[in-house]
Amino acid sequence: MDVIEPRGVRDFLRRFDSFEDSVLTGVEFVLPRTPSGRSITVDIQARDAEVSGDVSSRYRLVRLQVGDFDRYRFAGESRTLATVLTDGVAILRDGDFWVVDLDPGADPWSHERLAVSEQYIVGRELRFSVSDGPYI
Repeated sequence: MDVIEPRGVRDFLRRFDSFEDSVLTGVEFVLPRTPSGRSITVDIQARDAEVSGDVSSRYRLVRLQVGDFDRYRFAGESRTLATVLTDGVAILRDGDFWVVDLDPGADPWSHERLAVSEQYIVGRELRFSVSDGPYI
């Protein structure tokens, strides 16, 4: 997986249209005994602006991995968990931590917004990969 640098976040989000109307297709927790080895990976199907062709051929599987996570929230029941990321994804650096908010709302992001977010991950490391699939 590639590391996301703070200066590259804007271009990364632009490439995937801020993940608006993308689809969350998976969440994986890795929980070894040592906290520094813990990670949460989310799989998102998103449109890739770097790929030409019709809309359906532009979808890619994007994996975001938050390592050494500090806290997270995935609220709701399985039937109500937001899988369509209507408002996209907010990714930002806050001090030593990365914030990946999968429920950022339409307003500009703030710490207060994170307090009411239904889906987010906060951790020290952020990596990503992009592939052609699999699609669900």
